[in-house]
Amino acid sequence: MAASPNPIRTICIMHRRHTLPAVLALLIAAHTYAAYPAWQADVYYTAGTVVSFNGHDYRALVNQTDYASTGWNPANTSLWSGLGASNGSVPTAVPTSGPTLRPTTAPVPTPIPTARPTAAPTPLPGSDCNAAWNGATAYNGGARVSYSGRNYTARWWTQGDIPASNTADGRPWNDSGACGAATPTSTPQPTAKPTIAPTSKPTVAPTAAPTATPRPTTVPTPAPVCSTWAQSQTYASGDVITYQGQTYTALVPHTLAPGIDWTPANTGTLWQAGGSCSKPVVPVPARFAAPALTWQEHWFEHQQNMKLIAYNDTVAIYFDDDVNRAAGKWMLPYLTRMWRYAQNTYGPATLGSDRLYSLHHEAKYYGGHPSSVYDASHDYHNVSDVGGSNWINPQYEVVTHETGHIVESIASGKHGSPAFGIWKDSKWMEFYIYDAYVALGMTAQANDVYNRWQQDNDSFPRAGTNWFRDWFYPLWRDHGHAQVMVKYFQLLGQYFPNNGRDYTRDLNWGEYIHFMSGAAGADLKAQATQAFGWPAEWETQLQQAKRDFPNIRY
Repeated sequence: MAASPNPIRTICIMHRRHTLPAVLALLIAAHTYAAYPAWQADVYYTAGTVVSFNGHDYRALVNQTDYASTGWNPANTSLWSGLGASNGSVPTAVPTSGPTLRPTTAPVPTPIPTARPTAAPTPLPGSDCNAAWNGATAYNGGARVSYSGRNYTARWWTQGDIPASNTADGRPWNDSGACGAATPTSTPQPTAKPTIAPTSKPTVAPTAAPTATPRPTTVPTPAPVCSTWAQSQTYASGDVITYQGQTYTALVPHTLAPGIDWTPANTGTLWQAGGSCSKPVVPVPARFAAPALTWQEHWFEHQQNMKLIAYNDTVAIYFDDDVNRAAGKWMLPYLTRMWRYAQNTYGPATLGSDRLYSLHHEAKYYGGHPSSVYDASHDYHNVSDVGGSNWINPQYEVVTHETGHIVESIASGKHGSPAFGIWKDSKWMEFYIYDAYVALGMTAQANDVYNRWQQDNDSFPRAGTNWFRDWFYPLWRDHGHAQVMVKYFQLLGQYFPNNGRDYTRDLNWGEYIHFMSGAAGADLKAQATQAFGWPAEWETQLQQAKRDFPNIRY
C-alpha cells in the first residue's frame, strides 16, 4: 500500500519472479609482484582505492564492500576498473629443456647470520585483540572485533549478534583465533645454583619445642550464580541461563508474551546450548514501554483482536487466533535483524523512534499494508499488517516488502512518498529487498530475487520496462548500494516542497530523475532513457527541475 499523507487500502502484489640457471629462471618467472595491497572480500573500500587481484591491479569506482556471500571480486563486477597487470607484465617462463643458459647476473647469496636472532617481543595480554564487541554497535562486513579472548571478523552487516555464538554457516561472524594470551618465545634456562663453601657447624643451644602454627582455613570459591530460565523474563543477547540442568546463551533479545511456550530447549533461533554463567541475568532497561498484550484492529476491513507473541526494542509480533504460534520463532530473529539494518541504514532518528509492529493473519486479508508513526489510523505505530497462509514456513519477502513502504514514508524526516506514483507499489521494493538480503548475508534469497526480477516485464512507464534490471540494480551496483537511496531520501526531505510535516505534492518524472541524479552524483538521464524512454515532456520537466532545485548538483 502506498504510504502517503492520506493512506488508502492497497494489496501488495509480490513478483515471482634442472640446470641451476634453468631452475633460477623458472623461479623468477613464477614470481609476480603486486604493486598494491591484495583485494579481500568483506572489506570496505572507498572509491579510488587500488588493489591487486590475480596478478592485475584494479581501482574502485564506488564506495563498496564486496561481500564474500555474493562471490564478487574485482575481476567479475563493474564496481572495479582494471588497470592492467600488477607492476608491469609478467616475465615469460624459461623452458626446462634446451641449452643451458648462464645467468646474466650473479645470484646474491643469502647472508648467514652471525648471531642468534633476537625473538620478537611477546605482546602483552590483550595487545593483539581487536576493539571489544559492542552489542549496540552496527558493524559492516569486514569489521574486526574481539570477544572473550578471541578475534572475530564480520561476514556482513550485523548488530547485536554475539560473536561467540554466531560463527556457524549463515551466521555473521568468522572466528579469527585467540588473542591476548602471552606466549613464551623461548624456553627459559635454569639459573645455576651457587656453590657454597662448607663452614663449621655451629653449636646450637637447645630450645623449646616450637608452637604449631594453625593452618589457615581455606574459603571455598562460590560457584557461579546462574539464573534459571523464566518464561516471560526479558533477555538480552549474550545472557546465559540454565534450563533443565543445561546452560543456554541468548542469541536474540526477546521477551515472550504470557503463554508462549518457546523454551530454550525447543527454540534454537533464540537460544544456543552452552555458555558460562558469571552473574545472574539483570534485565536491560527497555527503550520503549512494553507493547499491549492485545490490539484490536480498527482499520479497513480488519476487525481482529490481535495477540502479542514476542517482542524486543526493535520489533513486536502480533498474531490472530489462527496463526501457528511457532511461526514467530523465525519471524522474531529475522525481523529484528532486518529492521535494525533498515534503521541504521536509512535513518536511526526517523526509523528508530518506535518499534516495528508486525501483524500477521492466517488465511485472511491476503496481501498487506503499512502504516507509520505519522498515522492515526494505526495508533501512530510503524506497522506491517500482512495476511497469508502457513506462516510456519519463513516468508521473508512479504514481510520485508511492507517495511520498505514504511522506510519510503518517513526516512526523509517528512511524511509521504512523492515518488510512489512513479515507481508504484513494488519497484522500489525490489531494490530494498535485494539490498537487505545481501547485507544480511542471505545469499540464497538474494540470488532468487535477482534471477526472478532480471526476467520481469512491467507495463509502466512503457510496455516492456524492466525496473530492476535496467534501473534499480544498476543504481545499487554502481552508486554505493543502499547509500544511493539514503542520499535520495535526504535530498527529498531537504528540498522538496513540504509543510514541515508532510510533502505537499508528488514528483514528476523530470524531478525524479533530477533528484536521483543528485543522489548518485551522476547525470542519470541516459540511463533513464535506456530504461524508460525519454518523452519530450520529461525533458521539459527536467529542465524546470534544474531551475526549481538548483542545489541538487551532479
